Amino acid sequence: MRQLTLLRPRVSAERLRRLIAVAVVVPLVSGGIVAGSAITASAADVSTTVNNAVELAAAFDAASGAGNTIVLGADITSSGLTVPVGATVTLDLNDHTLGVTGADEKAGIAVRVGSTLIIDGPGELTAQGGDAGAGIGSPKSNDKPETNAGTVIIHGGTIRATGGNLGAGIGSGGWSAGGTTTITGGEVHATGGGSAAGIGGGYNHVAGTISISGGSVTAIGGAGGAGIGNGVTGHPGTLTITGGTVDAIGTGLGAGLGGGNLGSGLNIAITGGSVSATGGSASGIAVGPGAGYTGSVFGSLSNAGSLTTAPGNIVRVFAGQTFFNSGTFVNDGLVVVDGVLDNSGIIGGTGGIPVFGALVNTGTLPASFVSNTAAFTLYRNDGVVPENSSEVYAPSLQIAKDKGLSVATPTRVGYDFNGWFTAATDGELWDSATPLTTDTTLYAQWTIQSFAVTFDAQAGSAVDAQTIDYGKLAAVPTPPTRVGCDFAGWTTDAAGTLAWDDEVAITSAQTIYAQWTIQSYTARFDSNGGSAVPSASVSYGSTITPPANPSREGYTFTGWYTSAAGGSAWNFLSTATADVTLYAHWTVQNRTVTFNPQGGTAVNPVSTNYNTAIKAPTSPTRTGYTFSGWYTKTTGGSTWNFATKVTADTTVYAHWTVQKRTVTFKSQGGSAVKAISVNYNTKITVPKAPTRTGYTFAGWYTKATGGTARSLKSAITDNVTVYAHWTALKKQVTFNTQGGSKVAAVTTNYNTVVKAPKAPTRSGYTFTGWYTKATGGSTWKFTSKVTVHTTLYAHWAKK
Repeated sequence: MRQLTLLRPRVSAERLRRLIAVAVVVPLVSGGIVAGSAITASAADVSTTVNNAVELAAAFDAASGAGNTIVLGADITSSGLTVPVGATVTLDLNDHTLGVTGADEKAGIAVRVGSTLIIDGPGELTAQGGDAGAGIGSPKSNDKPETNAGTVIIHGGTIRATGGNLGAGIGSGGWSAGGTTTITGGEVHATGGGSAAGIGGGYNHVAGTISISGGSVTAIGGAGGAGIGNGVTGHPGTLTITGGTVDAIGTGLGAGLGGGNLGSGLNIAITGGSVSATGGSASGIAVGPGAGYTGSVFGSLSNAGSLTTAPGNIVRVFAGQTFFNSGTFVNDGLVVVDGVLDNSGIIGGTGGIPVFGALVNTGTLPASFVSNTAAFTLYRNDGVVPENSSEVYAPSLQIAKDKGLSVATPTRVGYDFNGWFTAATDGELWDSATPLTTDTTLYAQWTIQSFAVTFDAQAGSAVDAQTIDYGKLAAVPTPPTRVGCDFAGWTTDAAGTLAWDDEVAITSAQTIYAQWTIQSYTARFDSNGGSAVPSASVSYGSTITPPANPSREGYTFTGWYTSAAGGSAWNFLSTATADVTLYAHWTVQNRTVTFNPQGGTAVNPVSTNYNTAIKAPTSPTRTGYTFSGWYTKTTGGSTWNFATKVTADTTVYAHWTVQKRTVTFKSQGGSAVKAISVNYNTKITVPKAPTRTGYTFAGWYTKATGGTARSLKSAITDNVTVYAHWTALKKQVTFNTQGGSKVAAVTTNYNTVVKAPKAPTRSGYTFTGWYTKATGGSTWKFTSKVTVHTTLYAHWAKK
């Protein structure tokens, strides 16, 4: 017998893909598994049934040491809770619901290092962490070890744990280390806050030890965080899955299982259960570190259970690391092996497996298996490889001596077969009809294929196409330019969902598409003395949305202009092409000052621009009053200062000082009457009438003699002089003739003289005159004025 060995020549090192450096290698450490799904209380347990938030908080605060069971007796909504350090608390949901919300930098339920929280159902728990706090686990710490996460064990119930910004759903808060998380049953939904894992690490710390042996677990990372693993810049931990159903979903550039965007990976051991891992859309990472890679550590990955990756996702095996698969790995993504892929199980699915390191296969590889190089550091295939996989060495063929051999035409991805030759290079073309006479080694010779790589700039400047040999890298072209846009990178699809990895060798003709981020401009609004208007961001080519009009006391808004003064009105239908500052223009409003003369002569109102002063008008006049100024109120108030700027419609009021009027009394021989001074247009108290001997007061008159009577009971409106008028009293002069002929009495006005009457006669006597007494007395002179009733006596002398 003769042996014929068919060999393919090894490929030069230039075809090897550049390796991504791995800074740290973390060995696999299996986490502890808590068996069972029920909580069995010891005889020493302290069991407390709570029915409201106050009782619940008190029960948590009172917990000390092991054996504290808190049983819900009702549905409860509570603020954040804390398991005291050193205490173990069993929370029995008891078929009730509990909602817990932590304050800023606090966890929903804080479980710090040295404390343990055990949760059992049935029932439902919803835990929301405050800013930088975990839903269940540790609060924000800023690297304070005493606030790192403790132990969380979930046996049953429906658990919905959501971290605050930077905090994990279950695990650590921002900057605090994750503790131990064990899930044996129940339905668990864990969602990380921004930059944090669903289960595991917060923004920047270790993921801790995570064990899942049962139940249904859905873990979703916050922006850039892993589903299960680390936050954006977290450090490695361990994950052991022995059972249950696990769906781990990373977001942004985070892994499904493993690292956040720039975080390290996990040491992952899957020995049972069903696991689905989906990386964030931007990274395409399902198991391993995040897309940023910087300082990332893959850790280790072994699968003896069932592991599924989402289409388009990558399982990356870094140099120096091994992916052990002894279970079922449904590879709908892509396995990129720089280290070792050791497969003793079944790898199926539609994804490819480019191998740049080593491949050990004792199991089954998928029909889609493709290797970009035959230069393995280690290669052994004792398992099943589909016939259409052209990158696996064919076994040696045993043929009979002197027999010809018709050898099937091999295939090699990226190459055209030139035939079988007697040497690796050059040699003679083998004729399959030539009989074999000795052991022979035939060498396949190949011509490398080349492919067109076209760059679609998608409305940007043109980029030249490239022709690239199979397995080589396309040169990254100078970024195109596009007016109003920033170049955002190349993708393999026009929609921009799959980033182009320029370190992936070219294996077929393809079109690479430019992606663009439309430029954003700032529209600033200078209100020019009005109320503040916030700036707005507007994309290139878009119109600026008019903001709400500003307000300004005393002014009417007239629009937005390109200059603080002058300029042109901004057309909000025009598109933005640069940053712009718009200025509010205003029309000053008028204000009216109204003058209330309060009984004086009218004063016309004055209209003036807002915030300007007015001139004082001509003062009004008012009979009987002196103008004393303009005031802010009808009475009282303050004097209006005409230097004051008018900012509102204003009414000012004339104030007046009443004038005095004097009534002067001329008593004309009577007793004196004092003059009276009184306010204009007011009444006086009529004084007591004067007296005059021999006269009766007849009233006050407008003239000393004559004139008209003046009533003093009406209001006085001018200075007045009034004159007393008098009526003289009547006085009687009686003539006692003392025996003579009668002489009639005479009546005369007071203080007037009477004429001497005709002398009386008396027989035998001669009349001697009139005297003041019957005998004696004094002779009455008829030049004397009569002021009293008077009797005169005739005196006689005998003849």
